[in-house]
Amino acid sequence: MIRENNAKLLLYKEESYLIQGGAFEIYKNFRNRHKESVYLRAFVEYLKNKGLLIDKERQIPIYFENKKVGVYVPDIVVNNCILVELKCKSQINRDDINQFWYYLKSSDFKVGYLINFGKSNGVQIIRRVYDSARNKNKLFRVGLALLFSIGLALSLPVVGAEIYFGSQGQKIGIGKPFEVGVFLNTEGENLNAIEGKIIFPIEKLEFQDIQEGASIINFWIKRPSFDGSSILFSGIVPGGYYDSQGYLFSLILKAKELGKITIDGKELRVLRNDPTGSPAQVRISPLKLEIVEESQTPEFLPPYDTEPPETFTPQITKDPNVFEGKWFLVFDTKDKGAGIDHYEIMEKKEYRIQNLGFKMGEWKIGESPYLLKDQKLKSHIYVKAIDKAGNERITELPPQNPLGWYENYLIWAIIIVGIIIVYFLGRILWRKSRNRKYFASV
Repeated sequence: MIRENNAKLLLYKEESYLIQGGAFEIYKNFRNRHKESVYLRAFVEYLKNKGLLIDKERQIPIYFENKKVGVYVPDIVVNNCILVELKCKSQINRDDINQFWYYLKSSDFKVGYLINFGKSNGVQIIRRVYDSARNKNKLFRVGLALLFSIGLALSLPVVGAEIYFGSQGQKIGIGKPFEVGVFLNTEGENLNAIEGKIIFPIEKLEFQDIQEGASIINFWIKRPSFDGSSILFSGIVPGGYYDSQGYLFSLILKAKELGKITIDGKELRVLRNDPTGSPAQVRISPLKLEIVEESQTPEFLPPYDTEPPETFTPQITKDPNVFEGKWFLVFDTKDKGAGIDHYEIMEKKEYRIQNLGFKMGEWKIGESPYLLKDQKLKSHIYVKAIDKAGNERITELPPQNPLGWYENYLIWAIIIVGIIIVYFLGRILWRKSRNRKYFASV
């Protein structure tokens, strides 16, 4: 994941871009379904293919009172300048981060990465730089406490949540599709709602698709969509979200003109997870890329997905401010692979005919909220979620006001067929009885 945030000051910028891009690529292919050793081997191969020097045997001595008391062996050392530790846990905790920070401080390295592939909603990447802290300790040792104090006074804290972007490289080959991830860093806030627009130069970039399979958003009020000039989105995280690597969705774009581009956002708004849903400050960190003739950045490939969308339960409700107080359907689900493509809805009173193999009715493409045609709520309702790989999940809601027996066409059909059968059986029996009497009289 590449964050275009003070890029000129980014220590070991090229190595950092490749490490973060590799983590993003590996998670896209493997998700959180494998052991840590699998991610380690894949990560090593990825970085080697990018021309980076990888050391898996580096031993870092640990000292206590100037005596060596142990050895720390990181998972990977990249280009003799960056430590990388991999995890595969549902959530890394404060102890994991503190231990990683201690190891980095105990070494001569300035930059370290703690990467967790175990989360279900996206790869978790923590980058730490110890260079500034080490230099400040040197200032203390030479007695420049005053200068250090001035440095602290001039340091300005970061305020508000941050929307930032991730890409697999800074240089994009013309004519090739590529992926840009959109992420949320809550910066210590507990947030539960976000909305806004993502903008990019449409004269240089062609919109192709949106992926949101592993999004932290549980309920989309406005699913990310392209309106011809920007990407609109609005969603909710019930219970709130509190982290720095919140994956929202990805844009699939294709470069069509050489030059430098900026992907940015506007009209952004986030709400806190508190009783009043109070607004929180939010800022955007734009992503700057360059479109070139040839690039080593890998072309985007759709994820291999054979899993249907997650199970879900639609809700029937009504509100005086929605659809003039009529009954409507609310539904939403997630797909951790390719992402939801669309929904289809079907209402049918004679649903049981389907069990006998008869055609049941037609599916209609719709969105939530969906105005119900049957306002008497006597129909069986089916909602089909279809992901971008074509996998389907169908959920059925039974009628809230079931049909009376006299309203069920199937029952009437059975009664009529029964009457016809009884009639013909009666006719046959009557004819047989009449024939016996005739022959008996002869």
